[in-house]
Amino acid sequence: MKFPVTSQTSLLIATILSSAALLLAAEKCNCPSPPGGGVTCTKNQFATCDPTKGACDCKCEDVPKGKSRDEYFSIIFSTALDEKVEPADLAKPQFQMLSKKFVESESNGTFFIRKKNYKGETVQVTIGVPDWLVGQLKEGPRKMPMPYN
Repeated sequence: MKFPVTSQTSLLIATILSSAALLLAAEKCNCPSPPGGGVTCTKNQFATCDPTKGACDCKCEDVPKGKSRDEYFSIIFSTALDEKVEPADLAKPQFQMLSKKFVESESNGTFFIRKKNYKGETVQVTIGVPDWLVGQLKEGPRKMPMPYN
């Protein structure tokens, strides 16, 4: 039996295929069980999975292009920690350690931050960043060239 292909059918097939392509190029993260859960984001977003409130709070956050390495880290840490982290705060030892852990990891863009949950227990917030951002974050701060004498 043959089915006629209408413009609506073609549009539906194109929508499904483009959605599948987005999922293949997506960033994702998961919460440990319990509570479990996860999220898959587009390639222009980073993912956070935060179990601190007893349920897995998973979000996709847009990543603006054209920021500095420190600005990207401050955006990611602000989201994951639920507190404002300015680029200047990255000079503090706790943020130096978190940045270094990510840069030295071999996890292809997934890293973890530990923080206290509503019961005072330490839990792990999972962060997944897109490939293009991994390269910028692992690049390190730019060094100024030495002047000629």
